[in-house]
Amino acid sequence: MRFVARVRAHALRRWPPIAIGTGVVAVAIALALLARARPPSAKPDGGAAQVVGEASQVVERVAATLPAPVPRPDPFAACQHDPANLPPLPRGTTFHTCGARILGFDGQPAQISGVSWFGMETGTYAPHGLWTRNWRAMLDQIAALGFNTVRLPFSNDALVPRRMPQGINYDINPDLAGKTSLEVMDMLIQGAGERGLKVILDRHRPTSDAQSELWYTDTVSEERWIADWVMLATRYKGQPALLGMDLHNEPRGPATWGSEDPSTDWRLAAQRAGNAILAVNPYVLIFVQGVERSADDWYWWGGNFLNARGAMVELDVPGRVIYSPHDYGPGVYAQPWFNAPDFPNNLPAIWDAHWGYLAKEQLAPVVLGEFGGRSVGDDADGVWQRALMDYVQQNGFGWLSWAFNPDSGDTGGLLSDDWLSVVQAKADLYQGHLAAPLDVGSSGRFGLVQGQVAVRGRSTSPGAQTNNLGFVLQIMNDGPSPIDLHDFELRYWFRPGPLAPGARVVQQVDIDYAAVGSSNIKAQISPADQTGLATLRVQFADTAGSIKPYTSSGDIALRMHKSDWSAYNQSANFSFRSDSVLTDWDHVALYRAGALVWGSEPPAAPKQAVSSDSFGSLHQ
Repeated sequence: MRFVARVRAHALRRWPPIAIGTGVVAVAIALALLARARPPSAKPDGGAAQVVGEASQVVERVAATLPAPVPRPDPFAACQHDPANLPPLPRGTTFHTCGARILGFDGQPAQISGVSWFGMETGTYAPHGLWTRNWRAMLDQIAALGFNTVRLPFSNDALVPRRMPQGINYDINPDLAGKTSLEVMDMLIQGAGERGLKVILDRHRPTSDAQSELWYTDTVSEERWIADWVMLATRYKGQPALLGMDLHNEPRGPATWGSEDPSTDWRLAAQRAGNAILAVNPYVLIFVQGVERSADDWYWWGGNFLNARGAMVELDVPGRVIYSPHDYGPGVYAQPWFNAPDFPNNLPAIWDAHWGYLAKEQLAPVVLGEFGGRSVGDDADGVWQRALMDYVQQNGFGWLSWAFNPDSGDTGGLLSDDWLSVVQAKADLYQGHLAAPLDVGSSGRFGLVQGQVAVRGRSTSPGAQTNNLGFVLQIMNDGPSPIDLHDFELRYWFRPGPLAPGARVVQQVDIDYAAVGSSNIKAQISPADQTGLATLRVQFADTAGSIKPYTSSGDIALRMHKSDWSAYNQSANFSFRSDSVLTDWDHVALYRAGALVWGSEPPAAPKQAVSSDSFGSLHQ
């Protein structure tokens, strides 16, 4: 499955006319005449090529008139601690803004360096790659590469009740089986938090079909856009893994900034949504992208903040706004400045003018919300990407690479097409610009999850009365390291009922199937205790092997019957469940080296030590 390339239909971009003297006005007029819009796919004829060349020369002259950042006092002393005066969450770390900084609850500076993992905004309604990999292993890889944040794009379509995801291999991701798209989001945020990763939710599309210019469309109203954000803010209140909410992806076209037109002014819309979110969850950060156009200055979708200096986003809860521009290189579209004679030395002034000044003037933190390209080499795309990384590093900006996925048509991703190995040149570039972890997770150490085991099972004889007591069990390894099956024992408790005196009627265990090999399993029945409960014990040979991370032992199909084929009454069995689909089975106990690690024992069951006898065969 491939992801359709995001179409960025940028017209030829123009620098804004800055009216400083008649000479500049003349340049602005010339620029307006020369800069004719054309779709990126169009090939200019000779006349068009001349226009492009002339426009590039005008860009160089006009660029010198762009406003430079104005130094301002650092407000650190005034807002080192959260100006909202909120109490700390019971667990995890929360953040607020202070001038150009992002600060933790303890007042210490923090920074974001992460990746976008997309797919939930598309018709799969789940992050891409889950058809070939386990979702927990992918989070492990993100943390192992040193990123501290995951940006998770979604569409409002994905939040529709009972929306089921597509493209998930449930053999690889059994814990996602039966879950809605929103419940998959729950799992991803919880799993990220267990590793110390933070999550930024990104409303990338209103529907799964395409991105939109404005935050509302004919099918997804502003009211629904805000209501969905409030629902998510409420759902994840108190969840420390949720760092922020990126309100709308890449406003463009008719979107304005500071026009005061409620139908197009993105700044006002961001304030309406941001205040609604913070009213129910005041701990989250609000990420606001720019627009495409400011007067005659056309820039990247979501990257233009030229008008923000005089019209900042103001929210009811202070210290919550982060500006999040998008910026791309010539591999996405050949903007005129990439052909300038002083490229790449001209880039910092362009970035300063469009979004960098926000942090340089201590107005607000800047986190570069998207950037990326296929090359980090010596071609123009690679030179641009390396220059951008140096710029954000030198100025202390945060960043989120597009994308972790390999299936972004215009930029590629950090992963190779096999969805497993990384593009090493990109990984090496990012490694030199990583920020410290923002949290430690459940284990107390960033990126390390505490491995857990579980038992799942289903009944193959769900009736209360049966002469074949059968079920299928699996041992689940929900951890990042392999586990040795020889260390484990399963126990199942049941009531065999009265057996004929003199042992003329005996019980027998059949191993109908085992993914690890029937010969690697020993199953035996211990005599019933004084309460009438007997115990089926299942052990594994040294040759049974191990369970890989985030996988299972595979099916172990067991069946018990009496030699006279008389019936069992399962209704009184401690371990009995009638489920015919695989589910967690907590009345089947799992022991590791003799210690109970999953499930529960019957209250009156005597403690039975794991046998130290050598592994032997059992008559079946």
